[in-house]
Amino acid sequence: MTDLIIADSTCLIGLERIDKIDLLPQMYSQVIIPPQVQKEFGLSFAWLIVKNQRVKPEFLLNMEILIPNSLIVDAFSKITKPLYSNTLHDLEQSRTLTNIRDTLLPKLMSGDIRVKEAETMIEEAV
Repeated sequence: MTDLIIADSTCLIGLERIDKIDLLPQMYSQVIIPPQVQKEFGLSFAWLIVKNQRVKPEFLLNMEILIPNSLIVDAFSKITKPLYSNTLHDLEQSRTLTNIRDTLLPKLMSGDIRVKEAETMIEEAV
């Protein structure tokens, strides 16, 4: 088995969403991701190695790249497009809720507003 270096969290998120993340340690001896990808992905596994990894140019030059035919690309897109749409929606909703929390919590704790007022503000924002 070979090592796998992942430089983008997209494939990790996609595999986790379709409950196939466990395929990676079965296919690769090591799965290496940089800290930024770990931060974006948000999950950790015993087999997932987080470190800054410099890829040697000769590794890239000797790497075999498989290009799928259009039938495979279409099938993949059909499965993953809704997943990415859901992920984007979830991210937007998370940001909205974070902004609401960060705005309302200090005001509630200081007594500047009451819970009823906060509920009204939330209903207007969501």
